[in-house]
Amino acid sequence: MYLDIGNNQESLRVARKHAPHLVEEIMRRETSESQSNASPEQKLQQARTWDDTRNYSKAIEGYLQINSDDFRDTQMLEQVWRRAVQLAVTYEKDKAIKVVKIVCSKLCEIRAFDSAGELLEQINLFE
Repeated sequence: MYLDIGNNQESLRVARKHAPHLVEEIMRRETSESQSNASPEQKLQQARTWDDTRNYSKAIEGYLQINSDDFRDTQMLEQVWRRAVQLAVTYEKDKAIKVVKIVCSKLCEIRAFDSAGELLEQINLFE
């Protein structure tokens, strides 16, 4: 019913509670519908939803899609990008170094050089 009227968030809430097997399908539909014209808040919410449903690969991609043009709050940006690193190191080890390099680049864009250096040191990429 909610899907028919385009209320994906409500359909996702109901599916989580009553039909967990449909959550993945609803999220896939929501992602395809909102990918191109999503607001920064929607992109962040989508990444968090992927994270909450343990689809870590998609969550990492979602967190990395957020950039400094989307939000002015540099602390929030740093937190979001660090979550991408944390997920990659924990669940997607083959992507970890690539994710760290991307996040470090993003951190440098917002002039968070100390944080970028700390991340590189943590995974022994500091040169």
